[in-house]
Amino acid sequence: MNAGTGGRIKIAYNKLRLDEDILMTYGDGLCSLDINKLLRFHYKQSALVTLAAVRPKQRYGVLKIKNSKVDYFDNSKKQSDIYINGGYHVISKQAISTIKNKKTYWEKEPLIKIQNKKKLFAFEFDGFWKSLDTQKDKVEFNELYKNKKLKWLKN
Repeated sequence: MNAGTGGRIKIAYNKLRLDEDILMTYGDGLCSLDINKLLRFHYKQSALVTLAAVRPKQRYGVLKIKNSKVDYFDNSKKQSDIYINGGYHVISKQAISTIKNKKTYWEKEPLIKIQNKKKLFAFEFDGFWKSLDTQKDKVEFNELYKNKKLKWLKN
């Protein structure tokens, strides 16, 4: 209950008596990610950690401002041109040792340490990805399900 995201990974890893690489997700979203492609990429790179990098949809209109005047305005809420951590990871067993204790947050010390070693890789994924963070997200997911538009099941 009082553990950070990294601490939870280490607790589960030890409780299950694992001694192998693992797949991890935060569990707050869905996507059509091909896990086999993610794994092949991870091993090809000899990565300690690979995360699925996704392009989220912009939630708000985008402004570019020049001299206090709006120089550009886009309210289309299209897919952004940046990548974020999509919450799906391949974690090599060696990376588990970077999690010091149950209070550790995965996104802080472990990932930064692995990034500094140049062993953190991003699998760029442009397929369907959506997080479930708000009531609005829940309504949108329910609509997709109701209308049988199960985009997360498509590759």
